[in-house]
Amino acid sequence: EVEAQHEAEVEQEMDAEQDESDAEIESKHEAEVHEPPPPPPPVPFLTFYGS
Repeated sequence: EVEAQHEAEVEQEMDAEQDESDAEIESKHEAEVHEPPPPPPPVPFLTFYGS
């Protein structure tokens, strides 16, 4: 019984960590949606077509 109880506690802790990481991912995703995306860096065409 003690081992089973310990396993249940470990699973609860893992679930809590998973929930926290999911919340972080969601908050980052929301921030990306609301903020305008950064402009793409200019492509250096000279490196492709130069010389």
